[in-house]
Amino acid sequence: MKGQGLQCMEVRGGNESVDQVLDVPGFALCLHSRPLGGAVGGDVHFVSSCASGRVTRLLIADVSGHGEAASAVAITLGGLLRRYVNWIDQRRFVAEVNREFARLSRAGLFATSAAGTFFAPTGTAWISLAGHPAPLLFRAATGIWTQIHGPAGTRRDTSGAFHNIPLGVDEPTRYDVVRLDLRTGDMVIFFTDGTIESRDPDGTEMGVDGLLEVLRGAGVRGEQDAVRVLCGAIDAHEAGTSPIDDRTIMAVRRTTGGPEMLPASERRRLPGLFLSAVLGRLRGRPEPIPWPQWSIANIGGAFVRRLNRVRLPGGRRGDA
Repeated sequence: MKGQGLQCMEVRGGNESVDQVLDVPGFALCLHSRPLGGAVGGDVHFVSSCASGRVTRLLIADVSGHGEAASAVAITLGGLLRRYVNWIDQRRFVAEVNREFARLSRAGLFATSAAGTFFAPTGTAWISLAGHPAPLLFRAATGIWTQIHGPAGTRRDTSGAFHNIPLGVDEPTRYDVVRLDLRTGDMVIFFTDGTIESRDPDGTEMGVDGLLEVLRGAGVRGEQDAVRVLCGAIDAHEAGTSPIDDRTIMAVRRTTGGPEMLPASERRRLPGLFLSAVLGRLRGRPEPIPWPQWSIANIGGAFVRRLNRVRLPGGRRGDA
């Protein structure tokens, strides 16, 4: 299936049932989400693309609630994604997401979440987890599937601050970042609990090891094949039982290397896009202004290729 492209500064997602293939600079994405017993569920999923197309951000969240509650959360998360759509560094975005959930927690809402930012010029991915299962990683050069290492789980540091706990449990909370350097053909797969907690008639859960076993034995070819194989294996595992949770799987594959600069035609459009956003805000529209992150790589890299590697965010390696 041929993937759709994302528009400049587009944010796409929600908590509805979806099967979708997307192509963005440097990466190909396949998204499957199946709510439990309805058109909408508690799994929230988003994909965004920055003004230059170089930054793609993914967010997947498992909200403690379904229907209207999760739909309200989806609206809030969509607004935050729009606000930070032009940022490479996702740490401030994740902190803002947790702050919003701290406010929503008064209504009994919290969520586990995984956020990933993919930077086309370098093939770099940064991943943060909020009490959420770590994604799976495929290295095309070796043909090996693993689960990424870190961030270092939920913990409390010597200052008393919590790290990586579910959204809305405590504020402020610190969210660590792991970094992956992806080469052509490498894949990262995000998933919610509904995939690993699926049970067979004996009550045995699929588990992360079960997902890895399926992928290692299937010889998958690309992100669409990976999602198809996993969905088929989970359906077979649940045969004779009823699903117990929503299920969302999001696979991302590195497609090309090399920098992606902002095309000249898009450069001419940017002032008008930002002016429209500012005027809309002044006129009372609720959409946030998508100010860019002021960094050399983010601003300068859109016009000069070698600047794409200057002062990129850090993070410990997720496959070390």
